[in-house]
Amino acid sequence: SIASELLSILYYILLFMLLFERVVELLMSAYRSSITDGLTNLYNRRYFTGRLERALRANKPVTAIFCDIDNFKRLNDTHGHHRADGVLKQVASLLMEETEGIGLAGRYGGEELVAFVTCPPTVAMQVAESIRARTAKESIVTVSVGVCACAPGSRLSAEQLMSLADQAMYHSKTNGKNRVTDYADMPDVQKDGLHAGQ
Repeated sequence: SIASELLSILYYILLFMLLFERVVELLMSAYRSSITDGLTNLYNRRYFTGRLERALRANKPVTAIFCDIDNFKRLNDTHGHHRADGVLKQVASLLMEETEGIGLAGRYGGEELVAFVTCPPTVAMQVAESIRARTAKESIVTVSVGVCACAPGSRLSAEQLMSLADQAMYHSKTNGKNRVTDYADMPDVQKDGLHAGQ
């Protein structure tokens, strides 16, 4: 009868829809794992750099934030990888919370966690300081943070901007750790000749 034929057609349509949904889910999850870091769920370096490059080309004010967990090797040696991984995840989720809606957070490698925010440099400094303060308060580690703001229309590439923020982070690291350094405030002697404002 027509009714049973319609029912079987309906059955196949539903089956197809369910399968299609599952395939989409699998594809989405495969895509997600190709652009994120398995441990921290932060975006991986390649995806992060691509997004930063786009933000720089969009002529918005962009500030890079470079965080490195202090004494991470010692933490690994004394507490073991499992505990160290837990700490890494904790700091990563702080970074995600602080940059949500205004930027993007990523894992650059090892214990280096990065972010960029598209907001005025003063706000970006507050975000960086908040990441530092919350890490010190809410976890068993501290972070050294470097910040570098890039003026709209600048010729800097994503890699160059991250390199400047990295230099500022290194300045924090070598000047007592658990602090935020703005690349712009660093003595010229310590800069490598790339200028963020240009």
